[in-house]
Amino acid sequence: MDLFPLKPEQFKNVGDWFNACRSAGILVPVQLGHAVDQIEEKLGLKWPESFYILRRNRYVEILAPNMLAVRLNWNKLIEEHSGAKK
Repeated sequence: MDLFPLKPEQFKNVGDWFNACRSAGILVPVQLGHAVDQIEEKLGLKWPESFYILRRNRYVEILAPNMLAVRLNWNKLIEEHSGAKK
């Protein structure tokens, strides 16, 4: 994320970050919004930590300076971290 032009922590929520990314011509998959929402709901995290847990666990990849991708099996991440909290 060091070279990524729009840092998630610069925005108050995922929607604002998405809008800024799209305005800057950065391709962000819609599924990333769903992943962030589910991480926040099920693990009790807030933005931007919800994004960074996906990134640290390699569910979000930077494919080019203007393109992000998300692995679609983030439910496994939720299960792993839900179990760790118990």
